[in-house]
Amino acid sequence: MVLQANDPYLPANEIDGGPGRIRAFRDPGWFRDPADGREYLLVAASVPGRDHFMGAVALAVATRSGWALRPPLLVADGVNHEIERPHVVVHQGRYYLFFCTSRQGFHRAAHAPTGLYGFVAPALAGPYEPLNGSGLVIQNPSAQPDQAYAWLVLPDLSVESFVNYLPADRGDPETARARFGGTVAPTLHLDLRETGTVLLGTHVATA
Repeated sequence: MVLQANDPYLPANEIDGGPGRIRAFRDPGWFRDPADGREYLLVAASVPGRDHFMGAVALAVATRSGWALRPPLLVADGVNHEIERPHVVVHQGRYYLFFCTSRQGFHRAAHAPTGLYGFVAPALAGPYEPLNGSGLVIQNPSAQPDQAYAWLVLPDLSVESFVNYLPADRGDPETARARFGGTVAPTLHLDLRETGTVLLGTHVATA
């Protein structure tokens, strides 16, 4: 993908990255739109914004010469600086855009929980409205705010993620780091009801 002069995105020209400092293109998710059969990429990106809180979901379409950027599907200017793992699921004629973000990514840290967020639209290009009124679909329990991360909604509406930090003494960073999960979390299941969602339960694989 090559940025053009009129593209609304920040270029991926950083030398050093790190938590809270990732302003480049990342986490590309491939999607074929059943409406036109074309291939698209959804990419975590950034736009020029205020106070460094400028996360966005970029859209690119496949062409003969590569990927051509389109206007962003979602912009969190002034709200959140690090939207991650954007992806789309088509269900009953509606386009459900999902992504995850951490509580540290919001303009006021911990103002909203780490979790899976979602929006719905009648077409890939939008317009999108937040699911459940707020956009929040799945969140970690308040007692374990970093318990899981990297949620991915599959076409059958099962949801995969990974265990981030296992229960540990709060306020003890060394103990928390030692209890990093780094493994697959139990599978969750969603029910999509137009502009709302319901969490149906979990499934743990057995040998």
